[in-house]
This record gives sequence, structure tokens and C-alpha cells, in this order.
Amino acid sequence: MRVGIIGGGVSGLAAARHFLQCGIACVVFDTGKRGVGGRCSSRTNTNFPGAVDHAAQFVESSGRSDAFDAFIQDCVSTGVLRPWDGKFVGSENDGLGALPDFMAEGVEVRQDRWVAPNGGVFKKPDGTWSADKEQFDAVVIAHNGKCAERLTSKIRSPVSKLCKAAFGTKPSPSRMTLNSVYSLVFEVPAGSLSYDGVARVFEDDDVLAFAANQGKKLGWARDGDATETWTALSTGAFGSKNKHPQEQLRGTDVEERVRNEMLSALGAALGASAPLAPLRWRLQLWGAALPLNAHVADVPFAWDADNKIGIVGDWLSVEGGPVASIEAAFCSGDALAKHLAAAPSESAGLEGSYQAFETVFSRRPPAAAAPPPTSKRSDAEKQEKKLRKALKRIGELRLMDYMSLTTDQRVKIHGEHAVLEKLGRLGVKDVEALRRKLQPGLETPMPRSKKWSAERDDQREEDKKRRAWEERQNAKGQTRRKGDWDCEECGNMNFAKRTQCNKCSAPRPVAV
Repeated sequence: MRVGIIGGGVSGLAAARHFLQCGIACVVFDTGKRGVGGRCSSRTNTNFPGAVDHAAQFVESSGRSDAFDAFIQDCVSTGVLRPWDGKFVGSENDGLGALPDFMAEGVEVRQDRWVAPNGGVFKKPDGTWSADKEQFDAVVIAHNGKCAERLTSKIRSPVSKLCKAAFGTKPSPSRMTLNSVYSLVFEVPAGSLSYDGVARVFEDDDVLAFAANQGKKLGWARDGDATETWTALSTGAFGSKNKHPQEQLRGTDVEERVRNEMLSALGAALGASAPLAPLRWRLQLWGAALPLNAHVADVPFAWDADNKIGIVGDWLSVEGGPVASIEAAFCSGDALAKHLAAAPSESAGLEGSYQAFETVFSRRPPAAAAPPPTSKRSDAEKQEKKLRKALKRIGELRLMDYMSLTTDQRVKIHGEHAVLEKLGRLGVKDVEALRRKLQPGLETPMPRSKKWSAERDDQREEDKKRRAWEERQNAKGQTRRKGDWDCEECGNMNFAKRTQCNKCSAPRPVAV
């Protein structure tokens, strides 16, 4: 078997790593220009003093996976990772990016290769697969978000439905949902922040979720350094609110505004004595940063044995398993590779449900408290004010030419007595005195009822329409002729040849 893996992040590399251990040939296609890793990559050989992690900041183990724990120990023993505050961080020279580099050792990687969503992956008539014009017996999608959705949109397999993605701050109950996080790496003069810790998680900040001094965390900072380098990560809500295409971000007003807001929030939180003025900085938007929900099934992957296509990622999990972490990504890829090595003809993980969860990056800001009511009037007072206004308007209409009023306006003035009765029930002592005050020049109220007025005005409108129709017919030379008859139901005139009214379909009277 030869497997093509689309995506060189932790889940794709974990699958490739186990495939190699089982003797299964595989190729990994990765879009990264500098190296593999995806959200677990680091920036090296830049203008910053040392390596910086601009996405994933550390590795944490839940203790649920023996395979992952054994892998972590291998990384520690080889210097790829080192313990830090109950977690693990990357190496001094390569940051956390050393982890995917270590996983890719011995793996055949097609670096900086974009597999086109439209026709880049498809199943051939003989049952094999083509990925970026290379032939494979099976393919594994190790992407998330729009990339995975577009790659599988024309593939007839249950996995295409699982790859449908949504974006925002509220998890969807029926599809993978991802948030957006801004990453700001910046260098400032040493001592710009009074905070002397290494990293900080912000539990209740609207802008920031996490910040870390990269030199102290990775171990390359030295006493007496003139500068310090930080990475600040925003909340998902802030990223969604200020979302902008990453490839078009540089040099825009959005970039400047987001940078200033993040620096301002960090300065306030970590005790900056003056507004932070970075010597150099780099802002990046992770448009598909972290999943807000997980597809929970009996296995942390999905495999369609009939079509020989699978998907892996940190958004696929089991009940109680890790989600949205390096551990979750590793367990997903490793478990799929083990399944293909043992039982490739059995589908797995296609049935399940989406479950929402929350991390510091995905939390939503608390809902703002409802503003206090601006009015202190009671409901009765509000209703009385509304009725007074209606009574005044009725007086204005009564002073106008009645024939110029619309049907609604006529009904309104004939309903004056109902308004007066309601005012009386609300406790107005002298309703008639109030009416005279609001309707100067009108000595008595309108006497007729609302119902009678409506019926009369409706009939008047019908007569008006009939006269207009007759005038149009006369203008056309279509006058009444012998045998023409009037409908008893609607009054419409019909030609002699008709057996039913052409307006209301009533039958022709027998006597006609």
C-alpha cells in the first residue's frame, strides 16, 4: 500500500511516522515554505534575537495515551523538547518547530506543494487515487477548515460531510467550527514590562488570551540582554471581530489597529511604564486557529474503507479524549495509521456527534449586562401618553376634508369614542375636557361607530372602483350590450356569452 497524506502538521506527520514503522510507503504534501509543522512551526533565522513560537507555545500530556507519552520521552531524551512548568517546550535553537522536524525524519515530504482543491485529489476509475498527479492506493486528509472542505467537496464519501467547516465564536452542532486568533511577535527594550514571569494566561481579557517571553521560555535569553521578545495571542472573539485575509493584511489599517490594541492591552496587563514601542514586530492571523468543537466517535479519526480515504486532526476525538492540542493531533494520526496497518478493510469513525468545549483561546466574552430602563413611567402612564397622542391626531384629521382622507384615516376618526373610553378606564377624571384641550375648535366628539364607518367606506371604495372600470370600458367602446348581465355577488358586469362571473366565478343568474 502507498498512502498520500495531504497536510504536514502534527496529525499528518504522526500518521506518516507510524506508517514507516509498519513498512507502509507514504508521501506527505505540505504547503509550508520554511518547513513542516503547520500550527506547530516556529520562526527561526529572522531579525528577532532567537527562535520564536508564533502559534503553539507548549506541549501538554493528559496521560491518556501511552503512545504519546512514549513519543514525548523520545523528544526529551534527544533534546527536541524540555520540561517547563509541568509542560514541555521546544529547543533553544529551533523552538517548538523542532518537534515536527523530528517527526518528519525519514518521511518523504513534498515541501511547499499546494494540492489544488479543484481536481488536486480525485479517485481514479481503477479505485486508486491521484494526489498532485501522483498515484496512491489511499489518501489521508490531514487538514482542517476550508482546505479540507474544498479538497473533499467533489469526493463521494462520508468523510466529505465531516470536513465541512464553519467559522466564528459559537460552535455549530453539525459541523467542525474553527475560530481565528491573531499572533503578534514583537521585540521591545528590556524592562519595558514590569512583569518578570515567563508566560501568562489571561482569563478575563477581551483582547488577549496568552503571552510569553520567548527568550525566557525557550532558554536563549541571557542576563544583560538589551531587548526581550514576546509572543501575544489574541482571543478567538477578538480575532473574529477583526478578521482580515492574511495574505492581504500587511500594510493595512486593520494590521495597525490590531497591533496597537494588542500592545495596549498587554502593556496594561503586564505593567508597562509607557506605551509599548516595538523595535520590530510581526502580526499574523491564524484564520483556522483552533476548533471550538470535536467530532466524537469510537476512534479519533475517520476512515472510509470502501473509498480508501481517511481524515485526521485535533478536532477528531473520543469521549473524554484530548481536543485542540498537539496531543490530540498526534493521537488522531497515530491511531489512523495503526488502523490501516491492522484492518484497512474496516471503516471507522464515520458515525459520531459534535461536542463543544472551551479553552482560553475559544472562550467568548461575557454578555454585557442589560442597560437599565431609561424611562421611569409606569405601563399605565405610557399607555395614557399614547392615547393622548392618538386623540390629538384624530382632531387634526377631523379638521381636514373628509373626502381627501384614506380609509384608514376615516376609520381612525370614527374610533374616537374607543380612545375616550380607554382614557376613562385609566383614571382620567374629565375625559371630555381633555378632548377639548387636545382638539381645539371641535365641540363634540365624532358620533359614528368605527364598524359602521368601515363598512360605509368600503362600499364607497367599491363604488369608486366600479365607476372607474365603467369609464375605462366606455373609453374602449365596450358599452353594455343586449344580454350582458351583472353578477349578484360582486356586481361585476359580464358579457352575454359568459356563464360565470369573470371576477369572482359566481354562476350566471338563472333569470338572466
